[in-house]
Amino acid sequence: MSFFKKDRTRKSSRGSSSSHSSNDSDIQNDGSEGRGNGSWLQATSSLRPTNGTSKISSGRLLGGSTHRSDDDSTETRQNEDNAARAASSKLHSIECQKHPGHKEFIPVGKLQPHHLPPPYRTENWVRFLRLKGEETVHISVSYTSNNRPEELGFQDLRGTTKVRIGSGTAFIMNMENTEDCYCGEIEGAHKVSGSFKVMTVAHVVFDDAEAQSTFIKFFLDDDSDSTAVVTARGERVSHIDIQRNRSVIECRTHDLTLFQRLSNSRNERMRLIQNSLSTEVNHEPMVVLISHPHGMSKCVSIGRLLAIQEEGDVKTTQEGVELIGCFLAYDTPTCPGAGGGSINLIGKGEVCYAFAPHCASHSDGKNTSGLGWTKYVKSLELRR
Repeated sequence: MSFFKKDRTRKSSRGSSSSHSSNDSDIQNDGSEGRGNGSWLQATSSLRPTNGTSKISSGRLLGGSTHRSDDDSTETRQNEDNAARAASSKLHSIECQKHPGHKEFIPVGKLQPHHLPPPYRTENWVRFLRLKGEETVHISVSYTSNNRPEELGFQDLRGTTKVRIGSGTAFIMNMENTEDCYCGEIEGAHKVSGSFKVMTVAHVVFDDAEAQSTFIKFFLDDDSDSTAVVTARGERVSHIDIQRNRSVIECRTHDLTLFQRLSNSRNERMRLIQNSLSTEVNHEPMVVLISHPHGMSKCVSIGRLLAIQEEGDVKTTQEGVELIGCFLAYDTPTCPGAGGGSINLIGKGEVCYAFAPHCASHSDGKNTSGLGWTKYVKSLELRR
């Protein structure tokens, strides 16, 4: 029998705050400069190394031209569209030194073909990214563990209930296996979903104490309308890798329709890949970030791949696909709140070339991921 419990009440001798810490200096929101997995980035010269060490096989800086349109009218339309979009979103009102006005961030529901690099400007790619975004979640954490190590930051928040925010990716495995629940949030006996996993970065959720104070929001796609939002709560951390900055938390939800919606979304994505997209990816790769900048509604931002670094051993899935761990470097725009958001490498013959959680933002505009994975054989071709 499972008991779906509310967050524990904690008292702190250091005080507490209910406000979100979401300014530009908050490393928890966008990742910390020079933390986690950055030592391999010495190959890119302008990215600073970190204290972490890794088993590294190979890697080098990737070239590639910036995605640009050769149609001036298209560029003008995109600039006008960006300005109008930012003016109608609550995100534009947030002061931000990195991206004033946030014109680079497209609300997922307003994504259109002309927002994408020229080779990808089709309705199928828009639909695919919107469906992919349904797995991206908003994360708020209302407690910072006393056991949090210094390399993950927020030493001054240890033991407090100041809310920290981030993003993550949900996986539906086991979600359909409902159990009885007696949590008190709903009167009487009721059902709760099976325990499912959300991947983020270690500096967002570190241990069980933080996981039990983690609140998950699905489908936060409109700042002015939360009627579609589905919530879940964290239970424990099932995997933590501080050096490679990746965390996996187990969660549950009272919404028993969530599994079917995410399953339908996943199936539709597979149909798009099989019926059309698998033949539309022989282009310069794009790096797409899906996240919740500043804790606001879900947005898409797009940039270029700068470097890819493999790590660890090759593993073969049940479908016979060879995967290997990887870190990515990219110039895709990021902001506080994006930490843990999904980085999707698309192109060079693969709809999903590589996937990783966004981790760190560096002072020179380059960004890096936590540990993700890439298709092994194809990644060798990509680095040629």
